[in-house]
Amino acid sequence: MDASPDTVPIRKSPSAMRGAPVRMRAMRAIAARAIAAGAALTIGAVNDPSSGISEETFRRSVLACAIQLQRDVAPEFSLPAPTVVIMSPGDARPAGQHVGVISVVGEIPNDPTAQGFHTPLGSGDSFDGYVSTEGVDEGGFSECLSHELLEMLADPDCQTVYTAADGSKMPLEPGDPCQAGGPTPNAWRVPIDIGDGKGPVWVANFTTKAWGLVGDKSGAKKDFLGLMPVDVDFPILPFGYVAKTLPNGTQTDVFGPGGELVKLPERKLHQECRVQVRLAEMRKEAA
Repeated sequence: MDASPDTVPIRKSPSAMRGAPVRMRAMRAIAARAIAAGAALTIGAVNDPSSGISEETFRRSVLACAIQLQRDVAPEFSLPAPTVVIMSPGDARPAGQHVGVISVVGEIPNDPTAQGFHTPLGSGDSFDGYVSTEGVDEGGFSECLSHELLEMLADPDCQTVYTAADGSKMPLEPGDPCQAGGPTPNAWRVPIDIGDGKGPVWVANFTTKAWGLVGDKSGAKKDFLGLMPVDVDFPILPFGYVAKTLPNGTQTDVFGPGGELVKLPERKLHQECRVQVRLAEMRKEAA
């Protein structure tokens, strides 16, 4: 991770603010089973050569994510602290019952079943998920990886949906409303000291359980850094966004504190996108 005070990720459009593409269906299922069993999840992370991320940045980022998941995210959502394992291509899958392995790659094809990305590990098993670095430079990688891992841990089966006072529905995506951006993105990120004397690794801010409480007057923080107003339902930071389903069924994204409505990008319409998984669950419940 770049130790400079602020490093701007390479993002070419508003839709790119959402972080890198992800294919995590199997990984989410593994995490969901671990949570249902009250057991700790083990996450293995492999840096594919196609990622464009240096090995030093990858290892520092994974270690920072491990600290964040164990110290901050798991306690907030009342979950067992996960174990995060740094792996090399070809390593055997870590031993254990609730184990998932992700590969960080340069891009993910539109077809999520493309066999080219199911590279065997030493055990012969395929990866359980992929995170792409497409559109993200080394300065933004730690936040991107953190964003995806904390969301997967907080609600892996994509079933937590909040209903606003006007009937609109919004999913639990803890990293989305807190997305960093602008000329000084580290002002919106969480610094993690990994103890190597090289300065902090900057990971994603995330919403707390209080974010989903309608009409909450307790004054509890609604995001980890305490940057959000505590007297507003479902607040969004300046570079954040929320996928929202209006009472008339329209699906849209709401950007920033002003609530600008933006049509969902094509990537958000993919059946494996977390938002679409949630909508499918909501349709089941309504049937």
